[in-house]
Amino acid sequence: MNAYKRVTWLIAIMGVVSLFTGSIALAVSYQAALEQQRQRLSEAVQAQARLLLAAAQFDRFIQSQQLDGGLDAVGQFSSAHKDLRGFGQTGEFILARGNGDDISYLIRPRFLASNDPSPPIRPDSALYRAVNGESGDAISLDYRGHRVLTVYRPVPGTRLGIVGKIDLAEIQAPFLRAGLYAALAAMALIGLGTVLFHRLGDPIVRGLVESEERFRSTFEHAGVGIAHVNPEGRWLRVNQRFCDIVGYEREELVGMPPATLCHPEDRASQQLQTRQLLQGDRDQYDQELRYVRRDGNELWGHITVSMVRNRKGHPSYLIAVLEDISERKQAADRLRQAASVFAATNEGIIVTDLQGNILSVNRAFTDITGYKEKEVLGKTPKILRSGRHPEPFYEAMWNTIQQEGRWQGEIWNRNLGGEIYPEWLTVNTVREADGTPINYVAVFSDISALKKNEEQLHLLAHHDALTGLPNRLLFNLRLEHALQRAKRNHRKVGVLFLDLDRFKNINDSLGHPVGDALLQEVAKRLQSLVRQEDTVARLGGDEFTIILEAIHQSEDTAILARKIIKSFADSFDMQGYTLFVSTSVGISLYPDDGEIGAELLRNADAAMYQSKERGRNGFSFYTPELTTQVMNRIRLETELHDALQNGEFEIHYQPIVELSTGKTKGAEALLRWRHPQRGLVGPNYFLETAQDTGKINDIGQWVVRKACYQWSEWLSLGLSPGVLSVNVSPAQLQSDALLHCIRQTLEETQMPPHLLNLELKEGFVMRQENATIQMLNALGELGVTVCLDDFGTGCSSLQLLRRLPISVIKLDRCFVAKLDSDPDHEAVARAVIALGKSLHLSVFAQGIETEAQRDMLTRQGCDTGQGYLFHPPLTLDAYDDFLHFPNAEEME
Repeated sequence: MNAYKRVTWLIAIMGVVSLFTGSIALAVSYQAALEQQRQRLSEAVQAQARLLLAAAQFDRFIQSQQLDGGLDAVGQFSSAHKDLRGFGQTGEFILARGNGDDISYLIRPRFLASNDPSPPIRPDSALYRAVNGESGDAISLDYRGHRVLTVYRPVPGTRLGIVGKIDLAEIQAPFLRAGLYAALAAMALIGLGTVLFHRLGDPIVRGLVESEERFRSTFEHAGVGIAHVNPEGRWLRVNQRFCDIVGYEREELVGMPPATLCHPEDRASQQLQTRQLLQGDRDQYDQELRYVRRDGNELWGHITVSMVRNRKGHPSYLIAVLEDISERKQAADRLRQAASVFAATNEGIIVTDLQGNILSVNRAFTDITGYKEKEVLGKTPKILRSGRHPEPFYEAMWNTIQQEGRWQGEIWNRNLGGEIYPEWLTVNTVREADGTPINYVAVFSDISALKKNEEQLHLLAHHDALTGLPNRLLFNLRLEHALQRAKRNHRKVGVLFLDLDRFKNINDSLGHPVGDALLQEVAKRLQSLVRQEDTVARLGGDEFTIILEAIHQSEDTAILARKIIKSFADSFDMQGYTLFVSTSVGISLYPDDGEIGAELLRNADAAMYQSKERGRNGFSFYTPELTTQVMNRIRLETELHDALQNGEFEIHYQPIVELSTGKTKGAEALLRWRHPQRGLVGPNYFLETAQDTGKINDIGQWVVRKACYQWSEWLSLGLSPGVLSVNVSPAQLQSDALLHCIRQTLEETQMPPHLLNLELKEGFVMRQENATIQMLNALGELGVTVCLDDFGTGCSSLQLLRRLPISVIKLDRCFVAKLDSDPDHEAVARAVIALGKSLHLSVFAQGIETEAQRDMLTRQGCDTGQGYLFHPPLTLDAYDDFLHFPNAEEME
């Protein structure tokens, strides 16, 4: 064989060997590429299967709230894979839904013409298996009859299936082209043998140039970023797509360490993976990393790095393939966010199919209803029905949903524990892009607190806050309705106006907390005496009103009035006190005493005042003559003013006795009015009117000046009248005029200040702490003494007692009255006396009527006392004679 033939055979053999070796390499590379593509398809399908349900539920929740910016689950699934870089030109993801053999596409296949019908889904297809709960991968035929690499997965908890696929022809294409190139190269090599000696130079050079151009064209026009990295860890070359992704020019990247582009938090991970490649621990890695573009913006990239080694196994260079997955990551983040919001929202969410079967619920559903998700899946929302709504209510609701696509309103449901609660419910229909309904989403919230607040607001607007009775507004409304019904039915209506007798004394002596508690008990007692259709209301203060409907005669109202007065005969026990309170009742009738509510109420009020004038603790019907009585009250105010100017007031004096010796220690000044028509009357007749009109200040100052001038006169005659005790009203104590009056009177009369004792109501002093301390300190600076009147009824603060300049405490007559018959009253008296002694205060007892009371108080250490056992109140002349009695020298 000549040299030419030998060279030709050698070239042919070399070509065949190269072709064989290349085929093996291509086969191995093809299997690696096939496995890589299968892995990527599997990861993408698995991720979508995990997140698709949460995304769909969140989208429905957003739509149910009619908010913008919702996340359409199917639309997001489709749009997230429109850019299928990394999955070739034939890559496709298909979503279907069904049950058994009934399967339909949720996304129209990518390569199906718009006017072509959807192809049937074969029982042996991957899509059929995915919808029916199977998962796996296979090489099979798709809906076009093409052989494809397929990965299929079901969507957990739903009837959805996802298939990711790519044509085998596309995967094989580069390898087939490479094989063709190899075959052509081998044939060219064999062909070259024939002209080996004739044309060695130019054809070889041209082939190398063309090969380089093909490689460069593939490198430059690839849809992903491709770069080569030298073993020292620097970029050797990059394609244009790589530059576009990271924002750098080619010249800037060559020679730059790859880690420079990584986000600082991901840099260590990338360097570790590269180091493992260079050390031979692995041949390839891929991971998702954050990169920082040249303009400073961040992006997410999926990078695959493979090691290329030379014939000796040493690292030659690295091939890095970079894909920008920022949009995919953002979509995944939105899906995760959707799932988080779905789980974390405070409103309960129910997702059902078109038959009403529950597909999914969120955590708030469990919190509100008590049902766990596994307990309701597959059931219908009927398990929550409370039974309050009739069946037509639900029929109307579903008719609205089917016609309008949504329903919203208030509904009562029952939780797992059997408790019925109100909720605000919104039901929306979820539709496909073509308008076909696919699901219902119900969003609800427990509005029990809101309903309770509404009821509370209504209660506050129409009811008295202290007693819970209807207030003036609700009373007037009910009275108008009662009058309208009475007019239609020719019936009578009774209006009762009640006022507690001497309630102000309780407030002043025991304090407002006790007074408020008494009003609450009065309200309960009144409600127990009327019928369900009648109304008891509190207009304010201690004024109550009652509406009696459908009465036949006036005697019906009188019967109720007698019941009320009789019920008040029983004591009110509260906060350690036993109180006896009476009431005065006024009655007016429709239509006899008026035809409108305001007139009836005014006339009943006038009748009530008539009851008080008759001695209280009784009832009166309205009569036209009551107008005259109203005028009488006005006349009384005028008479009070004139009485002071005309000198009709006078002072009586009741002696104060030292219990241990029986000696007279002084006297208490008591105000009386010698009325021109009525004769001598006590304070009970005019004191309330005096307080209401403000005349009490002028009258009180008159008493102080008159008594002090008289005391000074007796002192100037060499008599020993002792201590002068004068009562001071709360109104006087709140006025600076009292201090000025006492100071001026003491200066004018030259009366020793220590002989003047001012009696103050304990209850008022305890309530007016700051103002009282200032006033009493000022009085103390004048040298007068202070006595707490009605002690034991005002809940004194021991700390305040120590701070106040008080010299005497006066035991209330209510404790003295039963001292010898009630052990509890004896215990109170003993405690008060012991308290006074411990605080170095003088103890005074009022209302002593029996010797037994006196002896008991003396044994306990009470200092002084007053009562009919010793002396009744005496007129000025009688007390003047009393001072001149033979035993007057015993006075100190």
